[in-house]
Amino acid sequence: MEEINELLYLLVDAINRGLRDANGSLCKQNVERTILRQLNAKTKSPKTYSHYLSQMKWCKNQYNMMSTLMHASQLWFWMGLNYKNIHRS
Repeated sequence: MEEINELLYLLVDAINRGLRDANGSLCKQNVERTILRQLNAKTKSPKTYSHYLSQMKWCKNQYNMMSTLMHASQLWFWMGLNYKNIHRS
């Protein structure tokens, strides 16, 4: 989990430094040159671009699951408020 947190920190740092392409994504050369170089210096096992893609896929999946959960919980909260208001009158 520490590696993922470090990867996310390095991604945010790279984006803030303007290393994105015109379409808003990070190219393979920028990832290998900046992010993976720093990540490999901080971790014991060397990381490759395919490892980076795998970790990004995992992070996107986690984000999608959490956003779905938050949407569902907000929907149930909203439905509960409406149910209480309808049955009060």
